[in-house]
Amino acid sequence: MKFNYPYYYSILLLLLMLGGCISDEFDNDTKTTELTEDEAVPNTTKKSGLTEKWATPNSLKTPESIFYDKRRNSLYVSNINGQPADIDSNGFISKVALSGKINTLKWVVGLNAPKGMGVYKNRLYVTDITDLVVIDIDSGTIIERHHVSGASFLNDIAITKKGTVYISGMASNTIYRFQDSIVTAWLSDEKLNNPNGLIVEAGELLVGSKNALLSIDLSDKSFMPFIKNTGGIDGLKEVGKGFFIITDWSGIAYFIHPDFPRKKILDTTPNRINAADIEYISSKKLLFIPTFFDNRVVAYDVEVK
Repeated sequence: MKFNYPYYYSILLLLLMLGGCISDEFDNDTKTTELTEDEAVPNTTKKSGLTEKWATPNSLKTPESIFYDKRRNSLYVSNINGQPADIDSNGFISKVALSGKINTLKWVVGLNAPKGMGVYKNRLYVTDITDLVVIDIDSGTIIERHHVSGASFLNDIAITKKGTVYISGMASNTIYRFQDSIVTAWLSDEKLNNPNGLIVEAGELLVGSKNALLSIDLSDKSFMPFIKNTGGIDGLKEVGKGFFIITDWSGIAYFIHPDFPRKKILDTTPNRINAADIEYISSKKLLFIPTFFDNRVVAYDVEVK
């Protein structure tokens, strides 16, 4: 796929996303000649707080987000496969095993530029530029599309235990809500400052913004910074003991905590490798990072001190 790089970077500047170099593959000495194209490449490279475990083959196509379906013990990877704001029907969802093997490269097709994902019961919810797409997991088919009025760059998803879906709209500085089969603009405010990564829990919505992790009260929509001076937040996951892991898309990951300075735990920018929207399995202490232009997902063992 040949990218229109100036066009893409203009989108990044418009949305105030950080950094961005076209990525190359990880430099490592692991021999892969005996692996099939769908098998993972093992690795034990140690980072500060992270130990690289494996990487998928680079047959993914601009992977932006990854989600772990606990019930089915499977990873879903959203592949943009083109420009992140183009309506081109090139996007798709892959199914990847916890071993790193790509089980089904094009499991769900017919998307444009899919990004954030979430599961409720037997449905996979996916953002797709201006739409919320609903997928039947058993059949791997799209069953609903909900156009989100006023949205131009939908990004992450967080779903409550009762099935309410919250969606971040980066370009519109809006949090949207999908409830009772209707999408509404739930909260619009310039102070949301390019909302991206989302976590919903215990009556609050945590939102990664340009330079802070925000906490929004779900009952009255009031919000305030929970952790300041984070830098830009793309991926966002809670890892325990009050710590979160964030990524900034350019290729850097940090531990952040409300009581401590942020700590850099990964930097792949010298290798021109991005770090997009992440997933974390707390029971296994496993972190998964899509590498965007590098066309892989890399898994890390996480040590939280």
